[in-house]
Amino acid sequence: MSSRRRVLAGALGAATATLAGCVGGGGQDGDEPTETEEEIHPDLKLDGTALSSNFPMELVEVESGEQVVVIHWHGDNRHWHMQPLEIPLDGSRSFRAVAVDRDRDEIPLGDDETYQLAVGRGEETSADLVDVEVVDDLVTIYGRSAGEGQLFVRIMQDGERVFLSPPIRTVVS
Repeated sequence: MSSRRRVLAGALGAATATLAGCVGGGGQDGDEPTETEEEIHPDLKLDGTALSSNFPMELVEVESGEQVVVIHWHGDNRHWHMQPLEIPLDGSRSFRAVAVDRDRDEIPLGDDETYQLAVGRGEETSADLVDVEVVDDLVTIYGRSAGEGQLFVRIMQDGERVFLSPPIRTVVS
């Protein structure tokens, strides 16, 4: 197992153990469930692969290497853990978006890859709250005005959205 995969698997395993309490009863052993193609939630299917059914995506702060927010997937009840995403007013934070497949292998994101990354504001989020810059798998968010809103992460393929994250509660202060 490669070093990167070992670190990612360890981080996901730790996240599973830490976050297992939000799922209610049963299935809290932290193991990735074994699924057949028919059991994969349709929102996790990409062309030729599928995102992890437990923790399909996370944002890792570039400066510290720490996991900042992670999607916890419960089918239709999906959400981000460790919210809100805090952005300094008149400052910025940079993150690496990490998407993983069912085998916990990282899915490459970037202009020269099969899948591209996009990040945008929610409908009710003020246009002047944040500016977002995406380069390959790197996301830089600039805090432009104090307040709170929502951001969404999308995985794109050939200009079409193939995955939409739940909203990330975002606070600029």
